[in-house]
Amino acid sequence: MTTFKFTPTTDLAPNVQISASPSGVEDGVTPYLIVKCTADKPIAGTSLLSIIISRQALEGNTQSTELASINLYDGGHVRNIGHTTAALTGTISATDASDIAMSFSRPTRNETGLYVCQVNLMDELGHPKTLFSDVLVQEEMTQLQQYTHTLQDLGNQVKGAVDCCSNLNAKLDDLELTATRLTDALEYVQKAVMFEVSALFAGRYYYTSKYGVDDISSAESSCEVLGGYLAEIQDAGEWAFVNYVLKTGAPKWPNRTATFLGAQDAKAEGSWFWTQSKTPLKFTAWESGFPDDVNHTKNCLGASFTAGRGTFSWNDVPCDVNMQTSASPVSTVGFLCEVPI
Repeated sequence: MTTFKFTPTTDLAPNVQISASPSGVEDGVTPYLIVKCTADKPIAGTSLLSIIISRQALEGNTQSTELASINLYDGGHVRNIGHTTAALTGTISATDASDIAMSFSRPTRNETGLYVCQVNLMDELGHPKTLFSDVLVQEEMTQLQQYTHTLQDLGNQVKGAVDCCSNLNAKLDDLELTATRLTDALEYVQKAVMFEVSALFAGRYYYTSKYGVDDISSAESSCEVLGGYLAEIQDAGEWAFVNYVLKTGAPKWPNRTATFLGAQDAKAEGSWFWTQSKTPLKFTAWESGFPDDVNHTKNCLGASFTAGRGTFSWNDVPCDVNMQTSASPVSTVGFLCEVPI
């Protein structure tokens, strides 16, 4: 690993550019980070020899570390010189445009810092020339961290009210106000961090969980906190809207195997009822071959994406997610809440 001290330049050459997408990452949450350096076609009489990407940490040891390089004398092979976990790609030409890119999956705070692109050239007289460009990648707080800090601040206000208020009535008023603010903050955290909310449809909102649950009871409890229940699909129009909501959110959760809806046949196999309204299913959207619960272990209703048709359809799934066959320690089953206004 080669290290060197770099001082950011303000005189960046117009034919060298480094970019980062996105420019900020949430530790372990952001899906990807792509850092790419591009060098345009060199001016006449100049040959491009190599491109190097390095990173300078913003805290602690601020010495810059070279991460990846590509040069003409190595067959255009991109070298990992910084023991980075990124996927590397690149092309190089002495007389045409060249580039090198690094792609990080689930980047952490270790991938933040000042990324520097160094382009090495030589003119027709053999004089070396080096051009630089830099881009900053910063760490961003997750929504959950932001809301946690908000709750901590409010908690400190509660403690201060208890410690400092000598008048009982004033103390109770302050505590009541703070408790209301805490309740509002917690509700906001739940909705913003845990759910994607749909547009209004027929007097109801639909909340799609961002995270998986272990069983149907956890899903039902979460919906109750929102003032609703697991979604109950009454007709084709409602299913068309819910299908659109699920398809819109599907790319955000590529590992999701199913989404709980609010029907079960636990009391009598094959006799499906909506849990909230306690009414039998009048409309269904079963996938071909479902329900298929031959062992009487799949008593809950789920919606899953059918790749061949490009849409969601229904299947019967275990009410306890741990009963499903999965090598992942994280639940891959979400849920959909229906909340009347």
